[in-house]
Amino acid sequence: MAEAARLLARREQLQGAWLSWVAGELYRLGPPAYVAMVRRELQRLSQG
Repeated sequence: MAEAARLLARREQLQGAWLSWVAGELYRLGPPAYVAMVRRELQRLSQG
């Protein structure tokens, strides 16, 4: 999923500020079902 990859790509650049930044980005994404899907994909990408 492109959105999760975009969020994950910023992790190295933002370092310690990434969690706060990504939380804000997820909040702005839209419907809860979409946000949950992006969160699951973020988790999958960060583990792999």
